[in-house]
Amino acid sequence: GEWSEQAYLKPLAKLFAHIASHNRSATNDFLKRNADAINTRDHLGRTPLQFALLCSAEEICGDLIEQGGRMTARLVDGRCALHLAAQMGLGGVVNKLLEKSEKNKEEKERKEKEEKEMAKGESGDVEMKDQEDEVRDSSEDDWSSDNEEEDEDYNEAKKKVDPKSEPKGEEDPLGDSEDEPDILDIDAPDWDQCLTALGYAIIGGYLPIVQTLVAAGADCKTPRNLSDSYYNTSTFYPLALTALTPDESVGAQIAEHLVTAGGASCSAADSETVTVFHRLVSLNKPRIVETILKTDSTAKAASRFLYARSWQSALHPIVSAFANGQRAMVAVLLAYAGSRAYVDLETYDRSVAANPNQSGYSYARAGEENWQSNTLQPLEAALSDYNDLYQLVLALEPESVKNAVPRGAYQYKNTDSLRRSMLDFLRSAVREMKRRSRKPQAGEDAGDSSGGVSSNWRSIFDLSEMEISERKGWDAEAIAWEKKTKEIGEQVANASSGGSNLNDTEKAEAETRAQAAKLLLYFQQALDELEKAGARTWDQMYKDMPSEWKKEYGEQDFDPDDPDAPPHTSNASVRRLRRSRTTTSTSSATTPSEELDAEIKPFKRYSLFISGWGEDYPGTHLIPLYDELYEACWTGDNDKIRALCLPPKDETAVPASGVRDLLQITVRVKYTDQLSNYSKGYTPLFVALRARKWDTARLILQIAQEQLAKEEDEEDNRKTANRGGNVIKFDDSDDEDDDSDGDSCDSDETEKRPAG
Repeated sequence: GEWSEQAYLKPLAKLFAHIASHNRSATNDFLKRNADAINTRDHLGRTPLQFALLCSAEEICGDLIEQGGRMTARLVDGRCALHLAAQMGLGGVVNKLLEKSEKNKEEKERKEKEEKEMAKGESGDVEMKDQEDEVRDSSEDDWSSDNEEEDEDYNEAKKKVDPKSEPKGEEDPLGDSEDEPDILDIDAPDWDQCLTALGYAIIGGYLPIVQTLVAAGADCKTPRNLSDSYYNTSTFYPLALTALTPDESVGAQIAEHLVTAGGASCSAADSETVTVFHRLVSLNKPRIVETILKTDSTAKAASRFLYARSWQSALHPIVSAFANGQRAMVAVLLAYAGSRAYVDLETYDRSVAANPNQSGYSYARAGEENWQSNTLQPLEAALSDYNDLYQLVLALEPESVKNAVPRGAYQYKNTDSLRRSMLDFLRSAVREMKRRSRKPQAGEDAGDSSGGVSSNWRSIFDLSEMEISERKGWDAEAIAWEKKTKEIGEQVANASSGGSNLNDTEKAEAETRAQAAKLLLYFQQALDELEKAGARTWDQMYKDMPSEWKKEYGEQDFDPDDPDAPPHTSNASVRRLRRSRTTTSTSSATTPSEELDAEIKPFKRYSLFISGWGEDYPGTHLIPLYDELYEACWTGDNDKIRALCLPPKDETAVPASGVRDLLQITVRVKYTDQLSNYSKGYTPLFVALRARKWDTARLILQIAQEQLAKEEDEEDNRKTANRGGNVIKFDDSDDEDDDSDGDSCDSDETEKRPAG
């Protein structure tokens, strides 16, 4: 019961309190009185030894180990005592754990040897028996023995084993079973992080513990998988974990020891074909990389191995350093690895040939054409990162600069409008930064036509300026409403819950212009230096494959300093401005309402409410009648509404003008092309309310109720019919069937009323 659990936990809590306070004597005294508590877990699943390790109580840990604290017991995340000791940096405890484990291993081997010798001696005694003795057949009597101790052992073992139960894969995953010897597996990973004790020691930067574990036989070469998924595997090597060491200088020492004493290699690649060397370069660990280049014989080969897992992408380690602006790393690679600031065709082909995954995930292939379209060069990587390492390429590889072409241009060289060299791109970048760094002049940006934003939400939604006039008619009102709604949307986009957001917008635009001004200086300097180095345009390099860039994009890629260029604004604003000028020129002789009418009215359409999420549309011959209905709702002509939507009282009088359908009052009209949004549109009820025709609004609700009731009655009379037109028969008489059929036909006929 609950009382017994509390009575049991109370003394155990005292033990853990002694450990937490590092009270060694109290802990030992408690265990002398309660020896069974040595491996008892607390309410969080921790044994005393595990808790002592978490508290860094090193002396208490040693006592618990000597008194039989189970070392292989695991926490819920899979960490055992060795993991915890390595993670906490307790080198003395690590030594004691390994020593105790080795003693337990020797004890196990000694017992196994004694058992073998005993079994061998027993078999020899059986052979020495008198041949005249009766030889018993093999049966259950063979298990009998005069030794009562053996019988007790057998009976005890028999009680522990259930022969009817199926074998289980792992009886005690937490390692609490005392039937198994308490021997540590030095390379066993935990369950959550998949880290071994060596991995925890490396990440913590505990060089003495790393040396101890390596000397004890810890594996420094085998990778660990973070995921068991076939499509999403991620592996890591112990050597790569040095990048996570807090102090890089200590990480370099650990890396040296792993290579020299543990046999680790930086040329090993993970599941993504990224070598340990490349991983350390991309993480910007120059000291570790320098140490590896001096100690690992495979480091220079690894420095030229490309990463090519994605389509049309080949990335070398030095290019990763250029792309991230890692000056120290670039210097290390150039000085110790023999790398170059340019990836030539031979280096590329050798890297492709060294790739062990030729037909798998690697998309890099040998050949000059693949080399051009796949390889990201250091020059392009530096310019894309806006760093000054491109100057190093100009100094070390001047010939490569003359014919520099971005990788993407080679990939799309068959498209004549995208053929551009690095020099062409820099010139366009300078023109683009000029346009972005300058504030648009008044009236040039079509995106800001509101003239300011109101200071609060109430004024944003103030529609009092929209005059309600019956002389204009409903269509004019609806078009003006659409215009106002559009303006509200533009203002709301620039507003926040507390008020105007214009200041923040102007601040962001100012920051964008300032950033563009900085990049303008950068690109202008790079352009000048490339021109001095003899860089050429695409047309100069490939005269037989001319570029059509200017013809296709020259109007947008203009120089704002050119007097013949468009106004100083961005490319997006140029397109908006062009559209606004076109609209203005075509409607200069019309009023604003007529201009909006010409733009919106062609999208006018009526839709009928139906059950479900869809909508239906009336026939074209009913459109003029619905126009009359909306105008009647707007002007408050209730008689007109009744005539259009309700059947006449005198059904015998049919006018000479003919007959027509009754209109459905649950309808809406749209003035914008929004076919995919069923919720948009104006209903007759909205029109009446907007016009403040309260009697008309009540009439519309009354008509909607009558039409709905009539529709439900007709549905009951119609019973159920499938789409093929076959009526489902019910248990009615023949006469009733005839009457029902007749009634059904009558209900399906279109109601008729005068057309007046």
